Amino acid sequence: MNLAEFIDQHALERPDHPAIEDGGLIVSYSELRERVATAAANLHLAGIRPGDVVAVMLPDSVNHIAVLYALARLGAINFALDPTLPKLERERSAQGLALKAMVSYPGAILPDGVNYLNVLEMCGRSAANAPLEAPPRAEFDENWIAMIVTSTGTTGSQKRIPLRYSQILYWNSLYIKYTGLTVSDRYLSVVHLAFVAGIWRCIKMLHLGATVVINHASTIDTLFDYAAKNRINCTFLTPSHLRYLLEFTTGDKPMMPALKLLVATSRLSPAERRLVRRRLTPNLIETYGINEAGLVAVATPEDQDAHPESVGRLIEEVEAEVVDD
Repeated sequence: MNLAEFIDQHALERPDHPAIEDGGLIVSYSELRERVATAAANLHLAGIRPGDVVAVMLPDSVNHIAVLYALARLGAINFALDPTLPKLERERSAQGLALKAMVSYPGAILPDGVNYLNVLEMCGRSAANAPLEAPPRAEFDENWIAMIVTSTGTTGSQKRIPLRYSQILYWNSLYIKYTGLTVSDRYLSVVHLAFVAGIWRCIKMLHLGATVVINHASTIDTLFDYAAKNRINCTFLTPSHLRYLLEFTTGDKPMMPALKLLVATSRLSPAERRLVRRRLTPNLIETYGINEAGLVAVATPEDQDAHPESVGRLIEEVEAEVVDD
């Protein structure tokens, strides 16, 4: 099943449910479906075809997500580039990839020799506001590559990882099953969509039919107020985010007692776990996984108490082996 088909399905079943909230802009699932269709039509007119690698260098926004799903609808491959990286770093990151084009914003400093597609034109209708012709539906194969992500993993050297639709769909179902996410969740997207951790969690929430709220808190210390104002009950943070947040907490009363807090990318110490649960929220779920293999283990609050040194219990579909000290 194509990722974009989940947006279509939610648009039919719950058309008015908020899919994305971006500042003052609220986009329902029916509106998101239209935005994805428009972007897909414009990308197709620009020459994007199944299997083409398209770099996406955009800030977090509704348009970024619409382009992500439009590329999926076309069977093209998304390659995310961090717009805050220096030009030389971006060129190094994309080196060796046969990029068909790059979707970015007006005035962006692009790698040399890349076909530029203006995101405002890709996500907009024609000047006459005439309906765009839908691109022909390609014969879809779940073994197609959906995106190429970069990761330093634990080795410190950057590597590219191709992720297939079949992997993403399977991992989505496991993540939802083991973390207790629901369609009623309002998820604050803190980790940027240019990073695999940010893209994955956003896709998982939209796969489920929940609401993704784009983070516009400018500093870590204003994140609490922003989350409260937007009725956030779920988010994903890295341990680095949590360590900064803890600097703005005191006492033993949780500041966000109803928040489902998912954490991954590196390990929290037992002392940090206890502090997070005491000062931020008791609902801390630590996940452990590998970019190439998806979710491996989950540590619930009960697991953290019983086995404080563990990264969690293996999920049922995973086998693991201890090979040395």
